[in-house]
Amino acid sequence: MIECPPYRIMAAGNFLTMEREGHLLARFPDLIIALDALTGMPLVIEEMSEGREVRFVTVPHALLSLGAGTTDPGLLSMLEELTGRSMALQ
Repeated sequence: MIECPPYRIMAAGNFLTMEREGHLLARFPDLIIALDALTGMPLVIEEMSEGREVRFVTVPHALLSLGAGTTDPGLLSMLEELTGRSMALQ
Protein backbone atom coordinates (compact mmCIF):
# COMPACT_ATOMS: atom_id res chain seq x y z
CA MET A 1 0.00 0.00 0.00
CA ILE A 2 1.32 3.43 -0.94
CA GLU A 3 -0.11 6.45 0.85
CA CYS A 4 0.18 9.72 -1.08
CA PRO A 5 -2.51 11.85 0.58
CA PRO A 6 -5.22 12.21 -0.50
CA TYR A 7 -4.49 9.13 -2.65
CA ARG A 8 -4.06 5.50 -1.63
CA ILE A 9 -2.45 3.17 -4.15
CA MET A 10 -2.39 -0.64 -3.96
CA ALA A 11 0.67 -2.00 -5.72
CA ALA A 12 2.21 -5.40 -6.36
CA GLY A 13 4.75 -5.11 -9.16
CA ASN A 14 2.40 -2.61 -10.84
CA PHE A 15 -0.04 -0.02 -9.60
CA LEU A 16 -3.29 -2.00 -9.20
CA THR A 17 -5.81 0.38 -7.63
CA MET A 18 -6.00 4.09 -6.94
CA GLU A 19 -8.43 5.56 -4.41
CA ARG A 20 -9.15 9.04 -3.13
CA GLU A 21 -10.90 9.27 0.22
CA GLY A 22 -12.24 5.72 -0.21
CA HIS A 23 -13.55 6.37 -3.74
CA LEU A 24 -12.07 4.07 -6.39
CA LEU A 25 -10.59 6.16 -9.24
CA ALA A 26 -8.80 3.48 -11.23
CA ARG A 27 -8.09 -0.25 -11.07
CA PHE A 28 -6.31 -2.86 -13.15
CA PRO A 29 -6.37 -3.03 -16.15
CA ASP A 30 -6.65 0.78 -16.14
CA LEU A 31 -3.21 2.30 -16.56
CA ILE A 32 -1.97 4.05 -13.42
CA ILE A 33 1.28 5.99 -13.81
CA ALA A 34 3.31 7.83 -11.16
CA LEU A 35 5.39 10.77 -12.35
CA ASP A 36 8.14 12.64 -10.53
CA ALA A 37 6.65 16.11 -9.96
CA LEU A 38 9.99 17.83 -10.61
CA THR A 39 11.20 16.00 -13.72
CA GLY A 40 7.99 14.56 -15.17
CA MET A 41 9.72 11.20 -15.53
CA PRO A 42 7.73 8.03 -14.78
CA LEU A 43 8.45 6.27 -11.51
CA VAL A 44 8.40 2.57 -10.73
CA ILE A 45 7.15 1.44 -7.35
CA GLU A 46 10.68 1.01 -6.00
CA GLU A 47 11.37 4.71 -6.65
CA MET A 48 8.46 5.90 -4.54
CA SER A 49 9.72 7.31 -1.26
CA GLU A 50 8.48 9.45 1.58
CA GLY A 51 8.83 13.15 0.83
CA ARG A 52 9.07 12.71 -2.95
CA GLU A 53 6.59 14.84 -4.88
CA VAL A 54 4.55 12.64 -7.18
CA ARG A 55 1.78 13.21 -9.70
CA PHE A 56 -0.50 10.45 -10.92
CA VAL A 57 -2.01 9.93 -14.35
CA THR A 58 -4.64 7.31 -15.15
CA VAL A 59 -5.89 6.02 -18.49
CA PRO A 60 -9.13 4.01 -18.57
CA HIS A 61 -8.73 0.47 -19.92
CA ALA A 62 -11.33 1.19 -22.62
CA LEU A 63 -8.79 3.52 -24.29
CA LEU A 64 -5.98 0.93 -24.26
CA SER A 65 -5.11 -2.01 -26.49
CA LEU A 66 -5.03 -4.82 -23.94
CA GLY A 67 -3.67 -8.33 -24.19
CA ALA A 68 -5.68 -11.46 -23.41
CA GLY A 69 -4.06 -11.73 -19.97
CA THR A 70 -6.06 -8.79 -18.69
CA THR A 71 -9.23 -10.89 -18.83
CA ASP A 72 -7.67 -14.12 -17.51
CA PRO A 73 -10.02 -15.31 -14.71
CA GLY A 74 -7.12 -16.73 -12.70
CA LEU A 75 -5.20 -13.46 -12.76
CA LEU A 76 -8.27 -11.36 -11.99
CA SER A 77 -9.24 -13.66 -9.11
CA MET A 78 -5.74 -13.35 -7.62
CA LEU A 79 -5.82 -9.55 -7.93
CA GLU A 80 -9.29 -9.40 -6.38
CA GLU A 81 -8.07 -11.41 -3.41
CA LEU A 82 -5.00 -9.18 -3.05
CA THR A 83 -6.82 -5.85 -3.32
CA GLY A 84 -10.26 -6.68 -1.96
CA ARG A 85 -11.74 -5.05 -5.06
CA SER A 86 -13.58 -6.45 -8.07
CA MET A 87 -11.41 -6.46 -11.18
CA ALA A 88 -14.23 -7.28 -13.60
CA LEU A 89 -14.08 -5.14 -16.73
CA GLN A 90 -16.99 -2.76 -17.05
